[in-house]
Amino acid sequence: MGDDKLHVLWNFNLAKFFNPERAALIKSLWNGFAKLYDLLGEIKTDPQYFRLKAKVWYELFLKKTVIDPKTNNILEQGLYRSSDKTLKNGGNFQNKTSAICEILEHEN
Repeated sequence: MGDDKLHVLWNFNLAKFFNPERAALIKSLWNGFAKLYDLLGEIKTDPQYFRLKAKVWYELFLKKTVIDPKTNNILEQGLYRSSDKTLKNGGNFQNKTSAICEILEHEN
């Protein structure tokens, strides 16, 4: 990725589009991913250190938002909410082929 694109990503104000907590989480994920990417490029990266850093990033990436169903308050802010899930075909089972097979059939 070019330096100009990296500059935009590093300095992009996510708070203009997301609430402050969500913006901070997304920024943290971006910074963590960038650090992992840099570690991959270093010759003397300790594999155990990389593994630990990757695990921390992975757990943060998969963290769900927990909402109290009674009050609709956010109990734990994560990247994903249950309502964010997009199901193939609207959740309706239409055939027994996988999504990748359908894509390949469509492209060929």
